[in-house]
Amino acid sequence: AVAEAFARCLVEEDARRRVVVAVIPLLVEVGWQGADAVVVVDSPEDLAVERLVTDRGMDLADVRRRMAAQATRAQRRARADRVIVNDGSWDHLRRQADATWEWIQTVPTRSGRVQGDHGDP
Repeated sequence: AVAEAFARCLVEEDARRRVVVAVIPLLVEVGWQGADAVVVVDSPEDLAVERLVTDRGMDLADVRRRMAAQATRAQRRARADRVIVNDGSWDHLRRQADATWEWIQTVPTRSGRVQGDHGDP
């Protein structure tokens, strides 16, 4: 039911000429292929583990167990059309996000329209 509702949303938003950003943490694991483009935010594993334990207060063993059950970094990166590397400062991350947003405006949709091409109302 969720997949069908999301698919309808994508069609409606494409008709309105809007960009849809979907945050799908397990995109690779579920094998979803409905995106015009896939952006992966990637961090080195040791840094990701440190952040989850320190910033979110997660148990180290739980973090390791969850990561082992998910797609590897290589699998996620292979699925990506663009990778944002999250291994530095907030400013560095923001610059990459801004550049990615500019790039998204040039990505053709499945209907053939370019994201940034708003056409006539």
